[in-house]
Amino acid sequence: MSFASHLSGLHVQDIRNIRGTERSRLLDVMAGVYHAHWKCGTEGYHSQRAARKHLKERLETDRVATFVALTPCGKFIGTAAVGTDDFYDGFCRSNGLDACWVGRDLFTAPWARGMVQDGLKVWQHLLKARLNWLDAHGHSAMAVFTEPALWTFPRCTHGPVPWSRVAD
Repeated sequence: MSFASHLSGLHVQDIRNIRGTERSRLLDVMAGVYHAHWKCGTEGYHSQRAARKHLKERLETDRVATFVALTPCGKFIGTAAVGTDDFYDGFCRSNGLDACWVGRDLFTAPWARGMVQDGLKVWQHLLKARLNWLDAHGHSAMAVFTEPALWTFPRCTHGPVPWSRVAD
């Protein structure tokens, strides 16, 4: 039995598909999140201004896709990215991987954590968007680094992402 609240109308978009002042507003919100949560561990997020600059630079490359989860009225719910960039030289190799697509920057707004839409939590919708993006661009794998035993991810070897159920 799940005690999670229902979240109505959630949608996930690649930030590159959002234009004008709405994109600018979301980049400001995301820069605040990136700075607040990753300022100590990630180069480029040491200030909100630096985080926004880094996010804008991502828009100019095809090596990173950055997603936002939004309510129907455009309220920010979360973000996640996938990119080929290594966190630092040798990070993937030191973790037993060749250079590959890396899932990163996963964040759900505290007020939306645990909420469910269509059987999935916000972070699961963001994970699904990243996997579907990789599949649509001809890639077959993504590495995700997280705390031990925090999540159980579905296994996918090729083709469309199987989303019958993701464990909590």
